Amino acid sequence: MHNRDVTRKVFPRIYREYKELYAGKKMPQCRDLSVLYFYLLDYVDGREFHADGLTPNDRFGASYPSKQQITEDTGITEKRIKPLTEVLRTNGLITDIQDVWEGTNRYKRYYLSFCPQVSEDGFLVNADGEKIMPDTKLYK
Repeated sequence: MHNRDVTRKVFPRIYREYKELYAGKKMPQCRDLSVLYFYLLDYVDGREFHADGLTPNDRFGASYPSKQQITEDTGITEKRIKPLTEVLRTNGLITDIQDVWEGTNRYKRYYLSFCPQVSEDGFLVNADGEKIMPDTKLYK
């Protein structure tokens, strides 16, 4: 399950902001925001411990598909992933992005908000009860 208010209120608000920001100009494709958010949400590692039941899982709570995997599975090009994740981040849908090295390979770990509270006008609400106001300069 996911918080339906994200689909019903948050993404429509973000899309309206895009339209206002780019009124009369060529607007970047923004519909992939919801695809990317729900895709990453589906890949969150919910295992707190490894199979032995004792060793903490350092990927617990993170989503970590590679850019190549995201591209293959969603059709979102690699160059668009970073700008889309920044829009999700400024809106509070992604809470953190970490670069992690495993050997000689670099991976991103995305930590997502499960959006416990959404305002009537489509903003995420933080633990202090304040709306998370996005920086629309990141809507590129």
